Amino acid sequence: MAVVIIMFMWRRLFTSTPLVPAGIMMGITAYIVVIYSWIDTHEDPYGNPGKGFEVFWGRLVLVLAGLGATFITNFLPKPSSSNRHYRHLLSDSLSSIRDQYALFASNWKEPATDLRDVAEEEVLAAIEALFPVSGSIKLTVFEFSSSSFDTDTLSQICQLCMLMHQAVAQLLVYTTRLSET
Repeated sequence: MAVVIIMFMWRRLFTSTPLVPAGIMMGITAYIVVIYSWIDTHEDPYGNPGKGFEVFWGRLVLVLAGLGATFITNFLPKPSSSNRHYRHLLSDSLSSIRDQYALFASNWKEPATDLRDVAEEEVLAAIEALFPVSGSIKLTVFEFSSSSFDTDTLSQICQLCMLMHQAVAQLLVYTTRLSET
């Protein structure tokens, strides 16, 4: 066992950083195999599952069943998440704000004749999409999610998106008014 410990200690010290966890796990596995083998041959522990092939077969079946379950769960689709849905909705809303601002930047000198109608339609569509969601975002507190966005952050982002839509729409409307004078 001392030779194995020295080999794994060398591997731990002198291999690259990504391979360190594998070396540690191999060392621990070798240590556990030796200790269990010594206990099986020198002591008769309470609840001993047996010796040799019987124990190997039982543990092999257990490992293969776990491996099969892992493969099955990897190929199943992720369950739908309202947190993920709200993040995508807010992302789409931010990209539409970007598009509206690009429309403002391209039309500020000589606005199109239907710019006011387009601005009003865009802001109404955005508010119609975001306003019903603003209440249901608070229910994400009950969802088990690994997202870094909590309920308060999503609510604040939703409110800010609605305010930004209104502000950009006002810019577009003011652009049409300034061109009339």
